[in-house]
Order: sequence, then C-alpha cells, then structure tokens
Amino acid sequence: PQPGMMRSSIPSTAATAFIPERKPHPGGWLWGEMFKLRNVVLVLLVAQTTSIVLLMRYSRTVVRPLDAGPMYLASAAVFLAEAAKLPCCLYMVARVGGGCRGFVELLQSEVLNQP
Repeated sequence: PQPGMMRSSIPSTAATAFIPERKPHPGGWLWGEMFKLRNVVLVLLVAQTTSIVLLMRYSRTVVRPLDAGPMYLASAAVFLAEAAKLPCCLYMVARVGGGCRGFVELLQSEVLNQP
C-alpha cells in the first residue's frame, strides 16, 4: 500500500482499492468535544425552531370559537421563543468558557469591551 493509505477490506472490482487512513485531529480531544457540542446545539435549535413554526401555524389555522378573544401577536410568540432559548445559550457559553468566571470574562470581552 501507499504511505498513509490502507487496503480496504470491502471487496471491489478493482484489483487495488485503497481508502485514506483516518488520523486524529491536531486539536485533540477538546476539538472533538466542541464538535459534538456544536452538533447537539444545532440539532436542538433546529428542533426548537421547527416546533415553534409548526405550533404557530397550527394555532393560527385551527377553527376557534367566536368567544375565544383576539388572536395572539406573532411577534409575541417569536419573542417568547427567543426568551426560551436564552437560558440554554447562556449555559452553553458558561460551559465553553469554563464556568462562571470564564462566562463573566467572555461577557466582558465580547459585549462590554466592544465599541
């Protein structure tokens, strides 16, 4: 085999089939943990946004009784959805920053010390 390649155990029509050898990322385990965390957060945010859109669509199209009162404002629903995301995002920032001290330092450098 060529350097950096290993022979595939999957049968192939070609006489010599090679697949690249997987090497660990230079960032080590921390990069792997951040990659996992990023994927989890992405899935949660997509699920939350999708559920809000579907629930708002349903609640605005369902037949309501005449004495039900006025319809809610869509902007109020969006505000509450964003307010629900805030604690989760703050927790993730604290986790990545290394706890409360890292969270405060990150807030100072990224929010308060910016022009």
